[in-house]
Amino acid sequence: MILNGHDYLDMPPLGPKLFSLLTSSFSLRNQEKYAQSFLNNLWTFDDGLSSILMADQVLFSPFDLKFSFFISPYLIDAYHNGDSSFVADRLQCYNSQILSWDSIHYLIAMGHTIGLHGYDHTNYSLMSEAQIIDQHECSLNLLYQRLGITTKLFALP
Repeated sequence: MILNGHDYLDMPPLGPKLFSLLTSSFSLRNQEKYAQSFLNNLWTFDDGLSSILMADQVLFSPFDLKFSFFISPYLIDAYHNGDSSFVADRLQCYNSQILSWDSIHYLIAMGHTIGLHGYDHTNYSLMSEAQIIDQHECSLNLLYQRLGITTKLFALP
C-alpha cells in the first residue's frame, strides 16, 4: 500500500492524532511486529512541506522506518528567498512552511529517499511536451546544484 502522509500532517488535529495513535500502538504491543507491518507500506510526502520533519521525528526515526518525499526544487528556493506568496499560490496551501535545503539534506542523511514533484509545481496537464521536459531537466539541475545528488523518483504535482 502507498500512503501519502502530507494529507494528514497538514490537517490539525487529525494528522498529529493519527500519528500519535499509530506510534502508541507500537509501544503498547509488540514493537517489532507493528513496525514491520508499518514498514510494509510505502509512505510518501510531497510538496516539501516542513511538516514532514515532525513525521520523521515522531513516527519514523524512533522505529528506524524510512519514507520517500517529493519536492519541487524551485519552490524551495522561492520560499527561502522570500516569495512565499508564489509558493502558497502554487501549492494552494497558505499557511505551510517549506523545507530548507539543509532540512532536505538532513532527511537524506537519515536514510529517506527523495524524488521530484515538478520544478515549480505546475500542473503537467497544462503543459506541452517540451515544457514538461524542460521542467524535469530544470528540477534535476537545481537538485544537483543544491545537494549534489540526482534521483529517478518522480510524482506528478
